[in-house]
Amino acid sequence: RRELQCQQAALQQAQQDFEQQKEIQAQELSQKRRELQLLAQEVAQLSTRRLKEDEEMLWELKRSREEIGFLSEELQRVKAEQQGRVLQEIEDLESQVVAQRKLARLYEDSAKELHEELQHVLVQLEVSSPERRG
Repeated sequence: RRELQCQQAALQQAQQDFEQQKEIQAQELSQKRRELQLLAQEVAQLSTRRLKEDEEMLWELKRSREEIGFLSEELQRVKAEQQGRVLQEIEDLESQVVAQRKLARLYEDSAKELHEELQHVLVQLEVSSPERRG
């Protein structure tokens, strides 16, 4: 009988130990679940924030590309405009050079004519001058 009581007491003690161990494990499991839930929330928040940052970066990249495209078009327009202006200036200068050459030829021709007329007048003066005759 004593042995039976000892066995029952040992069995009861083992049952209590088992229940205690089970309770401890349940608490630990519960704690682990809470920690995992917190980690999951943190990961979700980080993922959401990262996704938002990525979207902002993509939007910024798209805006930058559009701006680069616009600036590139503007640069091409300005270059074409400047090229057109330069070509026009060159044409204008060439026209001025041609006009100046024509004007120079006219002055040369006029100067020759004046020189010839002056020579003619001088010859006539020499011929008609009474001092020369005598």
